[in-house]
Amino acid sequence: MNRAVLIIFFLCWSNISFSQANDSLKIKKYSITTSILDYVSEFRTFNEITYNIEFSLPIKNRYFVHVNVGYLKSTETNKVFFNAFPNPIDKTQGYRFQLEGRHYLNKHKLFEPSLVLFWLGLFQYKSLVQNNTGYYIAFQSKYQFTETDREETVVDYIQEQPYFQTFYKQNNYTVDRNMLGSYFKFGYNAIKKSGFTVDYAVGIGAVYISSSSENKLGNSNDGDFPYDKSFDDGSRLHFDLAYSFKIGWSF
Repeated sequence: MNRAVLIIFFLCWSNISFSQANDSLKIKKYSITTSILDYVSEFRTFNEITYNIEFSLPIKNRYFVHVNVGYLKSTETNKVFFNAFPNPIDKTQGYRFQLEGRHYLNKHKLFEPSLVLFWLGLFQYKSLVQNNTGYYIAFQSKYQFTETDREETVVDYIQEQPYFQTFYKQNNYTVDRNMLGSYFKFGYNAIKKSGFTVDYAVGIGAVYISSSSENKLGNSNDGDFPYDKSFDDGSRLHFDLAYSFKIGWSF
């Protein structure tokens, strides 16, 4: 929660400071941003942080392409939120790649009901009017790979004499997960005179997850929250929602 408060404070300070800048009004075609919510581990499946950077490039008129690359690493492994990840000692790392094509709708005036979705709407006011600002629609595809180190308690051996007794041991194993997803998105991109950029979007789509384990001895059936699938093994196609909040710089 403290991390989220600091992010909001930074945005408020940035918006006030940059709105007073006297920079040139030349068209800012290129952007470098990062997804803020990916740094808040409390909202992630693995209690992980995803260090990420995104680049945008113009294609033609109001068409732009965005490329986002990220590195995932679990943190605060003593925490478990929403039963999303059942074992607090598990550790995850991996990478993510996203490719997005956008078409800007040439609509810049804020539609007030949309502030329900884009709740930090004040950062969208007094932004530049150009081909890559305002409301947009987009199609995004993503690929993510993660490797999770897990620990399980399994039977080591059973002693029958002089009395029956079962001995257990700890076994370490790994789970590899591949995730493919596609989304249709609707968003709003705001660029200030200084170049400070705020980008919001929501989307709907589907994601396919495939899991496989190595050196697993037990029969754990931990669920893949919030989906009805085993975390360690199997595959499944799921409906999914997307929400992004990005800040950065345009030039």
